[in-house]
Amino acid sequence: MAITYVQEAQGQFFDPFGFTVVATLSSPVAAGDGIVVVTYDAPASSGFVTGITDTGSNVYTNVYTHTFSNNMRITYWVAQNTTLQSTLTVTPTVSATGGFGEGVGWFNVVQYATQGQPLTLDQTALIDGVSGPSASIGPVTITAANEVLVSALIVNTTSSGATATAPFNLRGTFANAGRVFTAGAGVSDEEVTSTGSYSAGWGTFGAGNQGYGTLVTFYAAPPTYSISGNTGHAAITAVAYTGTASGSVNTDASGNYTISGLSNGSYVITPTLSGYAFTPATQNETVSGSNITGVNFTAALSAYSVPDDRTYATFPNNAVDVQGTQTYTVNAHPSHAAPVDSRTSDPVDSRTAANIPENSRTQPK
Repeated sequence: MAITYVQEAQGQFFDPFGFTVVATLSSPVAAGDGIVVVTYDAPASSGFVTGITDTGSNVYTNVYTHTFSNNMRITYWVAQNTTLQSTLTVTPTVSATGGFGEGVGWFNVVQYATQGQPLTLDQTALIDGVSGPSASIGPVTITAANEVLVSALIVNTTSSGATATAPFNLRGTFANAGRVFTAGAGVSDEEVTSTGSYSAGWGTFGAGNQGYGTLVTFYAAPPTYSISGNTGHAAITAVAYTGTASGSVNTDASGNYTISGLSNGSYVITPTLSGYAFTPATQNETVSGSNITGVNFTAALSAYSVPDDRTYATFPNNAVDVQGTQTYTVNAHPSHAAPVDSRTSDPVDSRTAANIPENSRTQPK
């Protein structure tokens, strides 16, 4: 499912004094959209980002973190916006234990339209101390089409000259010359429509300068739907489905079933229970962007058979089909097995043939 860039914002923080510049997505943020926060921590011994909060009370999960050989660190956090927000202000929570200048960092907030599906981490790659003037991060081999590739870079230079190389789009850059680490930083992304091998290119950050970067890919799984109904029989029953996908589920004891995780497409629904016939035998349903309910059946006892035990010399003879009858005529003989209901494999009478008169075996329904 395609992921589409919507907007982005940047912020900066200094610790241990707790000074943080928030980042605000100023245009409406739709319910269900994905939010990616990339932080660039450049502490000597403290100042790491430990969490993300926002004004929409969204829950952020740290999906990837890497600390480089020079003690800089990049983290990725994702959230799914739960309700429509006219603006969304994002604030990092930062540890603070050191002295002046020991913690400095930047962060990018990027909003993606994901059709209401959460962003899921797929592939990662990194570089650690690659000399300028350019660097390539990757490759990564993605397995799901329509992913977004998000690349972040920290460069120990006083300029902000790091640029993303096409087809990556630069989303924000930072430069700071007054702290322990003089660094330029930035985030870029590329939206891809097919699986394969990809790399992120960064350039122009100066010969001799060192680049520390990551490449992370996200996908949003297509939305799925369900088909539900009742088989018409209060017993656990198997319900098979074929078509765009295939499988089987069991009903509950009341005959209710739900087939979940279906993508758009056509399906044939078939209930099955030994000894019962269902009407209709199958139902054809087409899932198109919503759940389907009320796919119901009726159930009735099917035709069944018992052995014809009247002629011992040729026992068992061909089965006799019985539909809706309750009386079975058999030859009472001590060595004969009791007739068996083909639906259940149970005897049609709990009494033995030796203990009842001939021609009078009756099985109540």
